[in-house]
Amino acid sequence: MTMQKNKIEIPLLALLLFSVLVGGCNIFKGKTKESQAIQPPVVAANIPFNEYLIHNDSSITIKLSTGTAINIQPGIFEREDGKPIEGPITLKVREFHSAYDILRSGIPMSINSSQKDFLQSAGMIELRANNNGNELKIKEGKQIKIALAGYNLSNGYDLYYTSDGSSWSQTGRFVSDSNYQRNNRIKELSIIPKVPTDTVDMGKDFIFSLKADLTEVPYLKPFSNLQWRVSKKDMSPKVIDAIRIIWDEVSIKQIKGNKLENELVFKRKQFDTSGNQIVQQLVVKASPIVGGKNNREDRKLFAQQMDMYKSTLAKIEEEKARLAKEADMLNSFTISKMGIWNIDKIMKRDDLILVNASFDFEKEINRDINKLKVFVIYEDDNSVIPYAAVQWNKIGIRPNSKVSLVAVLLKNELAVISSDELQRQLRGASNSILFATKRVSGVDYLKKF
Repeated sequence: MTMQKNKIEIPLLALLLFSVLVGGCNIFKGKTKESQAIQPPVVAANIPFNEYLIHNDSSITIKLSTGTAINIQPGIFEREDGKPIEGPITLKVREFHSAYDILRSGIPMSINSSQKDFLQSAGMIELRANNNGNELKIKEGKQIKIALAGYNLSNGYDLYYTSDGSSWSQTGRFVSDSNYQRNNRIKELSIIPKVPTDTVDMGKDFIFSLKADLTEVPYLKPFSNLQWRVSKKDMSPKVIDAIRIIWDEVSIKQIKGNKLENELVFKRKQFDTSGNQIVQQLVVKASPIVGGKNNREDRKLFAQQMDMYKSTLAKIEEEKARLAKEADMLNSFTISKMGIWNIDKIMKRDDLILVNASFDFEKEINRDINKLKVFVIYEDDNSVIPYAAVQWNKIGIRPNSKVSLVAVLLKNELAVISSDELQRQLRGASNSILFATKRVSGVDYLKKF
């Protein structure tokens, strides 16, 4: 029995020694670098694509809610295998304009897998196209024109490209310009009443009408020929002065319980002595004069005018809300490849302080076995840097700025440290910090951004 046991143990020992000798070469060379790829930390919270059905023989300009415009000319796509495109093309588009957009998507911001240089973004867009399940590319010599919404200043930035997130290459320039179409449309939705010429007498009721360009303010059209009366009891020097002012906006509100008494709310923007913008507002009580009589028919006619006014105003407010989501600036460039295009520059890391970090969740979850990562979200820089567990002794944080931390735990749970909380915990003298985190659902937390 003993001899048989020895015969079994000797080969096992030899096999163990051989595996140590063969595998040992990696121990001295250091950890093998992993290739980087697009990996959303919480798949269910990934930013979805907007999909558009287009035809390869037609031109189209797609306008997104941010103000981004994509201009596609006929015959621009072809299949990778060279076969003809049959039927409609599905164009998939998504944008990234904040550090949390970048976090949700899992798009790496390191130039390459060396993780030496990281990019900070002033706007990023991803485009993919397929036809009947086949990926499409842009034909050689063809280009797509893009005007990308710009919510951040882009001075000193360049245009970068990646096909799959493994590495970024600097590919050219872009042109920044004002979103003129959006800005002009906002102006069209403002009212600039003209100064009334009526003489005002404090001892009498004052009668006036609203004067405005109805092509710019269609919501006042129901009242274009209507006169308003301000009772002498409601007259004041402030009202008299206001009559001679050009206002930016006016709205009409019916006083509850009185169909013919209204509040006219006038607003205009101006600057104080320190250069700060303030909004001046005046509320005037006024009654409409319809046909000179306040009989039942007059009331009915005025009620119809108010309904028209409210309906038109609601549509205009809806349009103003839509326009408010568009960016003030557009960054324009052309692309010749499908993938991710990013307006970036190398993030400065000289002013980062290095923190030896540990976290409260390490008491219950083994960080190495579960391959935990901490994502540092540089909100001011529009960048995200992931730190593997072996790097937690040197996590770079910019003091006195908007920086937050997110660790992805098990079952899509997140351990979060907000920017305010992070700066509070940094105020201690030591650079070795045990961070207290808040536990949240990954899907709920990330989707709110």
